[in-house]
Amino acid sequence: MNARPLLLSALVLLPSTLLAQDAATDSLAFHRGQWAVQFGGGLNLFSLGALRFTGPRTAWLLDFDAAVTIVNGERTDNFGGGTADSKDHFVAASARVGKRFYGGGRGKVVPFHSLALEGGYSERDVEFAPGLRQVINQLYAVLYWEVGAAYRIAPALSVGGTGSISGGYVHRKTEDPNSTFKGGGFYVNGPQVLFVVGIYF
Repeated sequence: MNARPLLLSALVLLPSTLLAQDAATDSLAFHRGQWAVQFGGGLNLFSLGALRFTGPRTAWLLDFDAAVTIVNGERTDNFGGGTADSKDHFVAASARVGKRFYGGGRGKVVPFHSLALEGGYSERDVEFAPGLRQVINQLYAVLYWEVGAAYRIAPALSVGGTGSISGGYVHRKTEDPNSTFKGGGFYVNGPQVLFVVGIYF
């Protein structure tokens, strides 16, 4: 069998194939001035954010998180005191601003990490019985770091995930019928894992 025609065909087709791959890669690349929104979720946490790209591998990040847990039930006194309606409600919200850095990646998978400043508030309200409750409020300011990856399904759409950890200062106030506590200390949260959808325009 004569291999020369096959070799010539390969030499002719190879450049066009490489160009097509480069064009596909370029069509998925980020560019300066591009915007994106991202939606994330995991367990009881919801996240909504926006990205403003400053280049192919960097973007400003503005992100908001919210978490809610609402539990209503009955509390039973194990020493024969009967039962009473009870509740345990928790809400939290946070915002962060920082910078995201993208790696080169392979194909449609793009790794990234983000560094940001975060501030947040949380409240837990536990009612043991009518008129008997404890309320815990927290304010915190922390440094936030995340790592993740995005799979670019199309130039305008990606799916992926992130893992994050944050740490810094927290101020806490606890009130119950018997006392009030106020204090500050060190705060650490994470790792938090989220599934993330990105839309680019």
